[in-house]
Amino acid sequence: MTQTRRPKLNWGDWTLNRSTYELIYKKGIYHVDLDRCCTSAQVLDWIQHITGKTFAHKDPRCIFDLVCALRDLLELPVGYCTWGNMSDEIIDTRSRVDQIDERNRATTSLYAKMSAKSLRLKNLLTGTK
Repeated sequence: MTQTRRPKLNWGDWTLNRSTYELIYKKGIYHVDLDRCCTSAQVLDWIQHITGKTFAHKDPRCIFDLVCALRDLLELPVGYCTWGNMSDEIIDTRSRVDQIDERNRATTSLYAKMSAKSLRLKNLLTGTK
């Protein structure tokens, strides 16, 4: 049986809710609305806002994991703030998340095909079925 990789939906205690386009911390303690992360200033506001929360002070990885999730989902270095220059561009975060999700699905499919071919090759070489 081949095992496939699933698209990344978790970063530490942060989880992507695909139906609402939100990052959810610890199953509902806090929600970050990705529709409100359309500019570099908004992303920075969310990071600053979460930094001030008590739960973030109790969990040293909270902010790190949030930034990793935002980077992965919104491709932060690409369109938000490059080398200190704030972009005035408004990003369609839903499209960006959907594109990344589609890319992850294609990668998952590729891994599954590679695993299947690898298993067939192994079976051919070892003479097993």
